[in-house]
Amino acid sequence: MDQATEDFDEDDLYAAMDQLTGRWVGMEKQLYTQGFPQGVSLVLYDLTSVYFEGEGPAGISRYGHSRDHRFDRPQIILAVAADAQGVPLHLEVLRGNRGDTTTLQGLLTTLRRRFGIQEAVFVFDGGMSRKVNLAAVEALGLKYVTRLGATTLEQFGNGGQCDGVVFEVRVEGQNCVWADKLSLLPADHRKSWRPDIIEAIKDVHPKVIRWGGSVCDAGAYRWKNGIGDRDARTPFPNKVWGRIDSDDVGIDAFCQFCELVEAQPLVCLSCSDEPQSAADLVQSSLSLG
Repeated sequence: MDQATEDFDEDDLYAAMDQLTGRWVGMEKQLYTQGFPQGVSLVLYDLTSVYFEGEGPAGISRYGHSRDHRFDRPQIILAVAADAQGVPLHLEVLRGNRGDTTTLQGLLTTLRRRFGIQEAVFVFDGGMSRKVNLAAVEALGLKYVTRLGATTLEQFGNGGQCDGVVFEVRVEGQNCVWADKLSLLPADHRKSWRPDIIEAIKDVHPKVIRWGGSVCDAGAYRWKNGIGDRDARTPFPNKVWGRIDSDDVGIDAFCQFCELVEAQPLVCLSCSDEPQSAADLVQSSLSLG
């Protein structure tokens, strides 16, 4: 439809969407039955947030963890389940302050009751891989693929270290495999840095190592997102280098690396990340010694 030639405006579209109120469950069931007559064997589940410049919809608009880094705006959370090709199966609007870990069990119940999904592999982010969630998935006889946090991984083996471990991915039939990343550290790692990398840098004898980032425009990078559990950090698009950065290395890890290679850290301040953020970075760096 071309709005330039059609006799409708934005309000007409919103009015048409209002007609879906009270009918969405039935429509989802019908769409699933028509679109997936053989059912689905793999379900991808993830969350995103949408913020508002105004107050947002009453009852569900809340301040919470913003994927857009707009913690100063109220938001809602969109929960989306899709098949292996990314075709949506189910969409749900949640309160903006809803914790990621509290959404998975509700999704499992909805998909089983609404679509009759009894056997499938569920793929979800590490932020939802709490013990209670994994136990709930297993109790339903379902399989899952997720990323475990450092605390959970330490429960395997002796102090988190195992000999003779084999990591493999097997695919049978016409299935789709989505691979993220796997990081395996040697037993003799130094504060999560490979010893061969440390020695290679030390051989160069650098006096100063610069913490990257444009002074004028840091883009989507925010140093505070590099604090805390690595598995809970939000990746960001690095438009300068054309990639997605995981935020695995934060300011503290960078300073530890500089100490290991016997170099002085040079941390840049970005003018685009607000003066208070720069002041907080200085204070945080000083606290690291």
